[in-house]
Amino acid sequence: MKHRNRQFLYGFIHCFLRTTAPVQDAGPVKSIVHWYRTAGIRIIQSALPLFGNYVMVSLTTRCQCSCPHCGVGPQQSSGTPELAESEINTLIDEAHTLGAYAMYFFGGEPLLVPELPGYIVRARTRGLRTRLDTNGILLDEEMVIRLKKAGLDEIGVSIDSLNGAVHDTGRGVAGALRKALAGISLCKKHELSCYISTIATRDSLHKGDLSDIIALAREQKARVRILSPIRCGRWESREDIRLSSDDILLLRGVLERGFVFWDSEFIDTKDAPFLCAAKARRSLYVSAHCDVQPCCYIPISFGNIRKEPLPGILKRMRRSDILDNRDHGFDCPTNSGCFQQGLQATPKKGIHEWKKAVHL
Repeated sequence: MKHRNRQFLYGFIHCFLRTTAPVQDAGPVKSIVHWYRTAGIRIIQSALPLFGNYVMVSLTTRCQCSCPHCGVGPQQSSGTPELAESEINTLIDEAHTLGAYAMYFFGGEPLLVPELPGYIVRARTRGLRTRLDTNGILLDEEMVIRLKKAGLDEIGVSIDSLNGAVHDTGRGVAGALRKALAGISLCKKHELSCYISTIATRDSLHKGDLSDIIALAREQKARVRILSPIRCGRWESREDIRLSSDDILLLRGVLERGFVFWDSEFIDTKDAPFLCAAKARRSLYVSAHCDVQPCCYIPISFGNIRKEPLPGILKRMRRSDILDNRDHGFDCPTNSGCFQQGLQATPKKGIHEWKKAVHL
């Protein structure tokens, strides 16, 4: 499928899903959306395995920060060589060939990787949209201009709190908030599409931090991406971080169409159903050590691109039933007790024992 035809199809589907997200209770619309998200995407993916997917790649586990919620923190001392430039370039090419619509550059801190602008150019040349997340510490004017020139479509800057003591202490870097805020302003100045990424903890929901961040984003003409606390990485054992159903209602109450969204831009109204990108077959994550996972929050490798071709790994992952349980309908699957039970058993028993481990 040629670049333009594929982009048109992606654009049409994306527009349709965005438009219908708040009204999925309507009979015909609900039926069409349900068909696409179940049978339709599977039919298309039989020919283009990554159709409808963004491919998130961790360029490095290195980072200036030491955040308590870091999802890749435990990988930083693995001793395994990180992705080489040639491996990342090959992954970008394969993502295009297999039908993906976007490359999402992740870390660690991706701005620490000097080859990043080249990866963006390569992805854009192949018709892929590009996006990255950063802590903002290195997001000075020179960097913003380089990213804009390379063709970056969107950048996310992480803000935990507008209280400098809270943000900087949590990140472990003095001045981190000041640099992140300056970076957001520079993105506005150079018309680089930007969103603020923040975690809706109980404190930020109830004490006003989240409201303050949303007000700042409105002023800076940036969007807001909210994540709920997720039990992965350094927080894997922290069952206490999980939001209650009442907390989730508060989170949903601040969502605003086209401006404030919960993880996915499809969830930007209080009634939009929660969408797990991995379960919907919309995401693929490749770690800095070449492991292929459904997403960055699910620490289960289905294979390693250094050891076998990506298409074979994809087939194995698509056949897996690890996301089939129904105990996580209103939040990220990793916050599900049932899911965590299976997660603890999987490293010992293997992927094929998942269903048995969680008694499904």
